[in-house]
Amino acid sequence: MGVTLLIFNKLPIITFAIMSSKRIHYNRIKTILVDKKKSNKELAEHLKTTPQTVSNLCTNLRQPSIPQLFSIAKFLDVRIMELLREDAEITAGAA
Repeated sequence: MGVTLLIFNKLPIITFAIMSSKRIHYNRIKTILVDKKKSNKELAEHLKTTPQTVSNLCTNLRQPSIPQLFSIAKFLDVRIMELLREDAEITAGAA
C-alpha cells in the first residue's frame, strides 16, 4: 500500500493506493529474449533506452508501445504476436 500526501486549498489530504500483488502478464519478451540468447542490455541498446526500462518490460511492470513492439520483434526476429500472450486475462486471476 502506498501513501501520498497532497495539499489542496492549503489543507493536507492523505491518499492511499492499494496495489494488487497480482500482475497481468501481457507480454512474453523475457521468455523470447532467453530463447534467442539475447540480454536485456542488448535490447536496451537496440531500443535506445535503459536496461531498467527493458527490465520493466520483461517483468510486465510496464508494456511496450506499438512502435517498440515492432522494434523488439525485428530485433528478436519474431512476429509481433509471438511477443504477446493470448491468455493474459486468464493468467491474472481475480484481484
